[in-house]
Amino acid sequence: MHLKGTDNGNNVSLWTSLVDMYAKCGCVEVAEQMFRSVGSISLTSWNAMISGLAMNGHAETALGLFEEMVNEGFQPDDITFVGVLSACTQAGFVDLGDQYFCSMIQDYGISPKLQHYGCMVDLLARSGRFEEARTPELEPENAGAYVLLSNIYAGAGRWDDVARIRTKLNDKGMKKVPGCTSIVIDGVVHEFLVGDKVHPQCENIYRMLDEIDRLLGETGFVPDTSEV
Repeated sequence: MHLKGTDNGNNVSLWTSLVDMYAKCGCVEVAEQMFRSVGSISLTSWNAMISGLAMNGHAETALGLFEEMVNEGFQPDDITFVGVLSACTQAGFVDLGDQYFCSMIQDYGISPKLQHYGCMVDLLARSGRFEEARTPELEPENAGAYVLLSNIYAGAGRWDDVARIRTKLNDKGMKKVPGCTSIVIDGVVHEFLVGDKVHPQCENIYRMLDEIDRLLGETGFVPDTSEV
């Protein structure tokens, strides 16, 4: 696939997919090389690179790339700002994150979505500014925002606040939507929900997951369950 991408430098969509793939796999240098090699960089390419850098702890580089993108005349969209705010969260840039959040609304006319509010709540709470983390106008009927804040409070040992958030969820009758993922195998879409046991290959799937878990354990891998 990489060779195919190299032979088709004008196929921006393919190159963007490769940039996204390498960035998500942690191969940031390779991703950036490919990003710079694209003949015509699209907004999607910028977004993929900014998000990839933020995801891998290169916050300052991600923010620098955002500024470069704007200077090149590109108009950021809501996806761009998810990457930008994620970078601020990763690095603990509270004030800068707040500036970008306000700029997104005031300068670019982008209405915040749950992902943007989630980044801001995460950023403020992890910086110890818990009271401010409660002030964003979170989507009132979206349980995910409340669960995020509850997990952050739990990580900080603020159990009274955890109980308060959980009570609010119960009072509103809200439940977090189960996580969902899908994969295409031989042209057939297979969709899975958390705790799902209705798939016809369910037993084989769980058997394989148990085997993977066993192999991970043998390598000494210990999962981080602090926010589960």
